[in-house]
Amino acid sequence: MHLCKLAYGVILVLSLNAENYSRTLAAIAAVESGNNSKAIGKLGETSEYQILPSTWKWAKGRTARGKAEWLLNWHRKRYLKVYGKKPNIKEIYIWWNTGKLKSKNKTVLKRAERVQNIWMKFQ
Repeated sequence: MHLCKLAYGVILVLSLNAENYSRTLAAIAAVESGNNSKAIGKLGETSEYQILPSTWKWAKGRTARGKAEWLLNWHRKRYLKVYGKKPNIKEIYIWWNTGKLKSKNKTVLKRAERVQNIWMKFQ
């Protein structure tokens, strides 16, 4: 993990390795479903990670965890290609929740903040 301190806060830049995958997915699961592996969302999202049925079909992996890890890796590569940098934890959550690389939705941004706070506690 690399930390870059700013005058008003800290930006976390992820180097996604096995430990960070676990921390990232644990933080996402805590916010998305309260860690409920049987959770079903309004749009049919499933597992503790709340993966949409359409995404579930094309994501590689046999289990929810396997698919979630594959999706994190896929997103990191896509983000790096588009922006030329690794995504931070908030950017990962925004993509996870919206399917977009950026969002101005206040609810999504608050949830991204929660994911980051949980992620930091797992250090």
